Amino acid sequence: MRTVFFAIVLVTLAGCGAQDQTSKIMETENPSMGRAQFNLISKSVSGAARAVSAALDIEDSTSRQKVVTKELLQRTQCIISVSIHRAAFLLGGNGGDGLMSCRLPHGGWGAPSFVRTGGFEFSAAFGYTVFNLAMFITDRALADSYKNQANFDVRAYVSAVAVNASAAILAADKYGMAVVQTNDLGLYAGAGVTFSSLSHMMAVRNQVVYQNVFSQETPRDPRGRSCASYLIRRRREACLEDWSRRTGHTVQTITARAILEKPADQAPQVTKSFNDMLRGL
Repeated sequence: MRTVFFAIVLVTLAGCGAQDQTSKIMETENPSMGRAQFNLISKSVSGAARAVSAALDIEDSTSRQKVVTKELLQRTQCIISVSIHRAAFLLGGNGGDGLMSCRLPHGGWGAPSFVRTGGFEFSAAFGYTVFNLAMFITDRALADSYKNQANFDVRAYVSAVAVNASAAILAADKYGMAVVQTNDLGLYAGAGVTFSSLSHMMAVRNQVVYQNVFSQETPRDPRGRSCASYLIRRRREACLEDWSRRTGHTVQTITARAILEKPADQAPQVTKSFNDMLRGL
């Protein structure tokens, strides 16, 4: 009996130790936000995680080699992942949203910054599909510029789309990035989806999601409702203006670079599925 008792104690202590280790890589609590806002953000995060996972799973149909090789992953400084819902009737288009995360100087990945795309152009088509874009940024200077700029230069995007492993490496060498497009049928070769803009969502989602991480006071309306919970932009801005008048405080802009340079375990819980996917790389 004594042996059994000590065994139980040891197992319990081991479990506590494991729990302590796990807690070190758990994200922080989510900030105050409305249910609709939270659902939209959660959907964006899960879509971004699926986009990268799909890109990592794609194989070249001829050589059966992974399009995203270990060499490409080792060279990757930042990953931008966007999930796009495409609907078309003759001509159509939509925007997409997702996440960007970069490697930290001392290892691991940084907290993800929310990004969005716009200005899509499609050829004549009917129907609906979901496109996933995973951009593997290998050039350090390009990655650094993407951290600093609110809007990215996407002129090289179409040229960097990879259809096999060799094309991915060549694109990384020539353009500083390799882009893998996938849809529900697998690898989508060629240009497929084009867009004219790609930018950090600093004014909305980054501000909302990371306000607690950067120890900012949560702006609220006179009834105590968080201004971030207003989905309509003009109402959200009116709430912020009213809060500033009442409190005498101002909302400081949280930059994408400040987010990207924080460890992923300091990001809010809502980003966990994307962070867990990167931790496995």
